Amino acid sequence: MTSYIHGRRVYRDSEYAFSSEENRAYPHLARLLLQGYNFVILRRRQAELATYVLACEVICSNGTELLHRHETLTPDFGELAELENFIGNNMMNVLHRHFFGRDMEPVR
Repeated sequence: MTSYIHGRRVYRDSEYAFSSEENRAYPHLARLLLQGYNFVILRRRQAELATYVLACEVICSNGTELLHRHETLTPDFGELAELENFIGNNMMNVLHRHFFGRDMEPVR
């Protein structure tokens, strides 16, 4: 679990583990997670509110230790189904941002 502060609010991120039923229910998300590009679904909590976001785990070194962080690739969504729908409509845009570091115009 990772904690961070953004805009004077404390957030807690934890990786969301898909079950086999969820892999069938959310095929676009399952496809991205199984590709091997360090994609993860983060459950983000702030107080009582929980949201889901697709992120990429970034691992680098400062010479003495490995540093881990997550770069978010999508907006936050209140339900996994909303995130699945967004990925279904914007998969190419998400992959473009991941590989080339630039945003394309998302489709809502």
